Amino acid sequence: MSMKLNLKLLATRFSQTKDGPPVSEDGVNRYLLEQVLRPNLEGDLLRLGEIDFDAFDADDVPALEDYYDKLYKASQNLSQFVQTLNRVPPASKAVRTFCCGAAMEDLNSYFFHMLYLAKMVYDNPRLKKEWPSFHSIPLDEDSFYELSMELAVSIFEDTSCYYNEESGIETWVLSDPTVDRFCELCTRLETEKGLEEGINPYRRNAEQMIHEGFRLDSYSYDYGWRLSAGDRGRYCILFFSSDDFYGLEELPVAFMEILDGFHELNRQLEVVLGLNKLVPIYPLGNEWKEAA
Repeated sequence: MSMKLNLKLLATRFSQTKDGPPVSEDGVNRYLLEQVLRPNLEGDLLRLGEIDFDAFDADDVPALEDYYDKLYKASQNLSQFVQTLNRVPPASKAVRTFCCGAAMEDLNSYFFHMLYLAKMVYDNPRLKKEWPSFHSIPLDEDSFYELSMELAVSIFEDTSCYYNEESGIETWVLSDPTVDRFCELCTRLETEKGLEEGINPYRRNAEQMIHEGFRLDSYSYDYGWRLSAGDRGRYCILFFSSDDFYGLEELPVAFMEILDGFHELNRQLEVVLGLNKLVPIYPLGNEWKEAA
């Protein structure tokens, strides 16, 4: 049974449609929309050095991704509609006049992850910015691993990675003067207040902070730390991943949150120890005073 199309009714429906974008652009950063997303969809591949990171906030990137998802869905619906039209046999012409109806390009989530990662690092004043290849990295899938790795190894001042071929385990050793300072301040506090490491709330807060930082969406990973005065070697954070680990892009943000957490704990410890005049967010509790 052949299908017939009422072109007059179709034209009427089209004329009744309100002019405007297929998806609302409310809440979408204009710079990201016009200078980043649209050029990429048109085949103009951008590099990180061409992006004005001062023109948007990190929270604008998820909003852009949500807008793109809705736009892509609308494009798919339109493509399906055109394909339906193409299946209607032409009545008066030997060649069909409908468009091919190709859907817009499907951007992988890497595009938005790269934008978010780069913005997070750009906004962090404590991180190194002079990476030789950072500005030349394009926003494409092939460069996603390169960017994630380069950012991950740039957050802590001293980062080492070791891969054990026999076990298939990669070990990250993360050391930084900020972590050294935290352990130094904790030791000083414990000495002055007569506290044991196990009841020092700042150490417990640091451990909880590390736990929260490493709540990743991936699996096949573990972590630990060497922050005790009795630990051998330099104070550090440890991260372990197996060959099945697929969350490399999560590590830069996790590392940043953990390091920023140590900066905040150091600030609080310096207040408690009388090393600056700021008021601590968490003042010394009565149980500490009794223990001292």
